[in-house]
Amino acid sequence: MFSGLLSRLFSSDPHREVPKLNQPAPVLPAVKYNYKLIVGTTLGIIFFKVVFHEIRLRVVMSRIEEYEPKPAEYQGALRPGINAVLDKESQRKPVLLYGDTNTGKTEVLKGFCASQKYCVMLETKGKWSEELNRPGIPVKFSFFDFRLFLSVVLRLSEKFPGLVFILDGLENLNFSEKKYLARLIRTSGERPGKIIVSSSEFDQLTQLNYLIDSKIFCLPEVTKPEIHQIMKGKPGYKFEDIELLWDKCEGGLEFALDMNKRGDTAENYLAEKKEIVLNNFREISSDPEVKLRIRNTLLNKNSEKPLGEMHKSSQLAEIFRQRGLAKYQDSNTLCYRNMFVFMTILEDFTSKIDNKT
Repeated sequence: MFSGLLSRLFSSDPHREVPKLNQPAPVLPAVKYNYKLIVGTTLGIIFFKVVFHEIRLRVVMSRIEEYEPKPAEYQGALRPGINAVLDKESQRKPVLLYGDTNTGKTEVLKGFCASQKYCVMLETKGKWSEELNRPGIPVKFSFFDFRLFLSVVLRLSEKFPGLVFILDGLENLNFSEKKYLARLIRTSGERPGKIIVSSSEFDQLTQLNYLIDSKIFCLPEVTKPEIHQIMKGKPGYKFEDIELLWDKCEGGLEFALDMNKRGDTAENYLAEKKEIVLNNFREISSDPEVKLRIRNTLLNKNSEKPLGEMHKSSQLAEIFRQRGLAKYQDSNTLCYRNMFVFMTILEDFTSKIDNKT
């Protein structure tokens, strides 16, 4: 303490006033903010963004003045019945199309787009910098140009009455992009153009439906003639492979597309799938509660409750969905199902019971 007092006495620092007892502490000078500068800067940024967007939009529109949004020729198989429904419904109001993953939803939309006079189709998979330029609009868009892209679509719908705009993959958009999309749909409400938005997540479509006046349409499962027709356009198509997949999978378009992509036969493909299903099933059934649920599902099969149907909100359905063993069927039944998966589990379950007896 004494050394500290000496250091203060001989220090070169200027003497500081120490408030005495019962004396208020000195008031520090208030920091003054220039609110006018902050407000002015904010408004300037907003004004710059608006003006920059408008200037760029004018430049873009001048480049596509001679452009006609004609769709590319589609080489796949068309589904005339679905095309008729989409054409009829989209004339009344925007259509929100639901279809589970690998059910041929994108193929259907490409076929419908090809059947129209003017059509712009945007797929949201992959890199935005690439996907935004695939519709063929003669302008170079970047990944942050989604708003500008939709502005161009709106101008094209004004120039070409009856223009069809298709966005495939709503689930891949972020919040801001969905907001711009909803604005485009509301703005296009008084024009004769058609808008179709698809998603493999039903909840995404219901959320968008709250913001706009639209029609939700569930893509129906393909029939056996349709699946043959779709796969005929693919390399390596074999009639007997599609027949086997149909019998084992109650449709199985998602399996057929995957099998064709791998270049495998149906017999080898299903044998590999069966092993994957059984490995997952053994891991899942190690939990006694889950095993009991699976047992009840299998034993309660009857004509009123077809094998493979599980309510969307059930615990068992959620476990199977997370492992890719069940798909969401439609919005009416609210059920998951996959015949091949459940038949594989049933055969394994039955064989264990027979071995015990």
